[in-house]
Amino acid sequence: MDNRLSVRIQQYPDEIAKMQDSLQDILNKISLSTEAGDDMQLRLLVPRLSYLRAMIEALKGDMNDTLEGIAETDSVTRQVVMQQILLLDTLHGQLSGIADTISVSLKALDESSKQILMAEIMKRCSDIKAAAKELE
Repeated sequence: MDNRLSVRIQQYPDEIAKMQDSLQDILNKISLSTEAGDDMQLRLLVPRLSYLRAMIEALKGDMNDTLEGIAETDSVTRQVVMQQILLLDTLHGQLSGIADTISVSLKALDESSKQILMAEIMKRCSDIKAAAKELE
């Protein structure tokens, strides 16, 4: 096996661990912002989720390329890389679920805010109408 390929394969577990740590950090921030009722912090996590998703997809592409470079006879190394790809797929699935949940939550908050704003506008219109009747 090519030495560069070997070095690359050895780096995968560390890269996956960093991504797992990043996802855990995002989950902690979601928990804190949810407890505080701070939807702005949730909104700020969306780009980070997108970036992490792109990183996972790039690493998976690299791992698939690496897998193609490993000889069929080196079944142990192939198996290790395939297991790491499966782990990455699991991480990607978790990330997608979290991103979808945040997206739905933010849309619900936006809709709720619109309804509250509409109610305030209707009340002000009613107050103006009542004030106009008093002036007549």
